[in-house]
Amino acid sequence: MERLTGEHLSYRYGDRRVVDDVSLSVAPGRAAALVGASGAGKTTLLWLLAGLLRPLEGRRRVEGPVGMVFQQPGLWDHLTVREHLALVLAGKGLSGARRRRRVDAVLGQMRLADLQRRRPGQLSGGERQRVAIARALAAAPRWLLLDEPLAHLDGTARTELFALLADALRDTGAGILLATHNTAEALRLADDVIIMVDGRIVQQGPAARVYGEPVDLRAARVLGPAGELAGQAAGGVLRVGGQSVLEGLDPSRAGPVRLILRPHMLAFTPAPDGPAAVLRCEFAGDGWLLHVAAGGTVLAVCGRSPLEAGTAGRLRAVGPAGGAW
Repeated sequence: MERLTGEHLSYRYGDRRVVDDVSLSVAPGRAAALVGASGAGKTTLLWLLAGLLRPLEGRRRVEGPVGMVFQQPGLWDHLTVREHLALVLAGKGLSGARRRRRVDAVLGQMRLADLQRRRPGQLSGGERQRVAIARALAAAPRWLLLDEPLAHLDGTARTELFALLADALRDTGAGILLATHNTAEALRLADDVIIMVDGRIVQQGPAARVYGEPVDLRAARVLGPAGELAGQAAGGVLRVGGQSVLEGLDPSRAGPVRLILRPHMLAFTPAPDGPAAVLRCEFAGDGWLLHVAAGGTVLAVCGRSPLEAGTAGRLRAVGPAGGAW
């Protein structure tokens, strides 16, 4: 089965190795999100997979055309929107009628039909990025690589382009690799998630599994708030330093346990004699996020109502406590 594959890829800028022995593959028809902080090596890895950089070590394997969308649209000032798409199709062996139909289809898909006679200087930032995506889609690439395509947008423009991008990616049938630091968007768009830290891949797999079963706290925090508790489990209770810190565990768990806990996995109940205490409370739009000191660490907990700092209470596990080993 054909795949876009990188095998033991490495690359260095000066003395800094920004991609370090990375192997990954993207399957046709699936969308993968490459997630990591700024400087993790995501862009360099995309350039290596696209063939725009030569690796110091390792190699890429690819069958079929590759399309790429960069952080900056990189449009040509003298061409109209329509001409950008038509130029990509030049030399593809298509008749004039087929080229026109393909351009019309992509213009409609990206809601650019009314803007097709405009040049880049007459477009907003969101519109220019839509043209860049349309240009990459026009040639029906087998593989589509996107480097932070929404990074320079915010507000309504970002929301609208995200919706368009999600629809477009579902319709392409291409293998997708999206590099982003926006974890919420990555989880909504991707079938698979690849977590990159300091030039290395630390975890990859189906999005739900990577989110719910992180290999360690570092990987967990790339995808959102997470905390860690380590102690002795017995009778459905986790004890840390002899103190009962977390209730509601699976009673079958016994002995030393290390848990990675996300906010939705925990509930906090006020109790004057409780071993946990609220440090601060933040409104999160659809509820409240409590920052709770417990067992020598601080955990983020979903709450239904605000609580004052200093409120004592008890913690209970209300969802699967992923990442235990």
